[in-house]
Amino acid sequence: MPVEIPEGHMSFHHCRTYHGSGANRSAEPRRAISLHLQDGANAYREFPLADGSLAAYNHDELVRRTPDGTPDYSDPEFCPVVWDGPVPSAA
Repeated sequence: MPVEIPEGHMSFHHCRTYHGSGANRSAEPRRAISLHLQDGANAYREFPLADGSLAAYNHDELVRRTPDGTPDYSDPEFCPVVWDGPVPSAA
C-alpha cells in the first residue's frame, strides 16, 4: 500500500517492513536520515543460512568487535544510547 509522506514529515516502521521510494523527479537531491533503534540487551547471534554461511546485518562491518570477535552492538560510535531511563508505561 503506497504511503505518501509530506515534505518535512517522517515514517516509523518495523525494520522488516518492505519499503522504498520512487524516482526523484525533482532537480534537488533527496535527503533522508535513518535511525535504527534497539533494546540495550541486543547482541549478536549467529544465524546460519541454508548454504552454511552466516547472515550478516548491514552494520556488522562498522561496529567494533567483542573480545570473541563478534560485532559489538553497544559500540558507542555507531550505536549511541538515546534513552537510559525506565520504560514509560502505556497510559
